[in-house]
Amino acid sequence: MPLISSALHIYQAAMPMVGANVPDSMDAQTPESLAANATYEIFVAEALSRHAWSWATKTVLLTYTGETASYPRYSYSLPADILSVRGAMLVGRPFRDFKLRRGLFLCDLQDSSSVELVYNWRAPESEWPADFVDAMVDRLASKLATGLLDRPEQGESLDRKAEFKLRKAIRRDRRQYPGEDPFKSTKLTRAWQGSSSDWRRGSSS
Repeated sequence: MPLISSALHIYQAAMPMVGANVPDSMDAQTPESLAANATYEIFVAEALSRHAWSWATKTVLLTYTGETASYPRYSYSLPADILSVRGAMLVGRPFRDFKLRRGLFLCDLQDSSSVELVYNWRAPESEWPADFVDAMVDRLASKLATGLLDRPEQGESLDRKAEFKLRKAIRRDRRQYPGEDPFKSTKLTRAWQGSSSDWRRGSSS
């Protein structure tokens, strides 16, 4: 049975921490709910992208879509649920000669059936482990304290707690599922970091 099932449970746990009114639904039009709605998905996406979470990382084969008019010459479609790209694989080995541009994976491999993408996705709250939930509760409370209630000291304190808990959750996930994190290997680190750099460059093109 999942610990929580929706963002509403995060809201209901975080808001009492700063004395805010607790909403009955995600559609509530209270100042607290509106402030939470404005920032929630932003910091959740950032936290999910911080690490190759065992429960929020996917590896999928990419589908070839055709030739481009520029370099790199060939394109592959990207999954619709990407938050951040961790790297690419070709026949089970790290592959770094790619770019991401305008929603496409670009490389010089024509019609390959062996290109895999490893990426973080927006896993639903029902998939989150308890330590990640705890970190997100503190993070939301910190945003409300700082942005809505104008309590910067309380907000900074809660944010430090959230960061500590998030880092602890990352360490726990790495210990429990070491195979999920390609950065454990020195050789793979260089390859995967190269892919991440290509992703950042490609996304800004």
